Amino acid sequence: MANFYNTVGALEIGTSFSLVLFGIMTMQTYMYWCRFEEDRPAFKVLVTVVWLLELGHTIAVSRELYRAMLLISGATASRAYPSFGVVTILSGFITTTVQLFFSYRVYTALPSPYRLVGALTALVALARCGTSTYIGAAAVAGGLDVAQSQRYSHIITVLLASAVAIDVVIAAAMLGFLGRKREHSRRLMKMIDHMMLITLRTGLMTSIAAVAVLILYVTMPRNYIHLSVFVCLAKIYSNSLLSACAPFSRTAPDLTD
Repeated sequence: MANFYNTVGALEIGTSFSLVLFGIMTMQTYMYWCRFEEDRPAFKVLVTVVWLLELGHTIAVSRELYRAMLLISGATASRAYPSFGVVTILSGFITTTVQLFFSYRVYTALPSPYRLVGALTALVALARCGTSTYIGAAAVAGGLDVAQSQRYSHIITVLLASAVAIDVVIAAAMLGFLGRKREHSRRLMKMIDHMMLITLRTGLMTSIAAVAVLILYVTMPRNYIHLSVFVCLAKIYSNSLLSACAPFSRTAPDLTD
């Protein structure tokens, strides 16, 4: 049963962590602009767009927490949360943007047939974005409540599971290829180890967060505890992008030979 403690309380905890992650991302964005002034314009635009999306995401989450604390405190949490429709849409845009970035890296850095993984994951990510936008628009129109969440439960489960699958496939493709290169290229071994560490770190964190949301949603579908992790998920993706964008944005030695 959804109540004040497992809905607003969980949301307050998740929002607090979300704000911390937004602060970390803001700092990383500032450092990126200061340290990589001559970087490619495309990467600068990418970082700026993601930060702006995160700003809107943070405002929407904070607004819903403020509204919940004012309107629901002390009552059963059966009311709707329309701003989470906006959060869902922005989360879809942010997650898709980050996954497209890593898919692009796979497609451009790896030879055939490995590069096909990048094209496939990009297509799945775009399909996820369209579906999450539809779910978010429905939530904005009707408000997010337990009944509506149950009505879209199968779609939401597929969305969460596909996010995990994309992250795991991209990380596995990169690690598998880099592992093979490492065995045949001692000259580039140190650089390859660094790239493998970045790939593992970024893919692991996003996968763990997505799995956590999926497990909480599937095991406790009649409350909103999963939202406490969901509001942080997009920011984990954004921080993984910033941690990988600078090392990968510069021209790297060709590993496809």
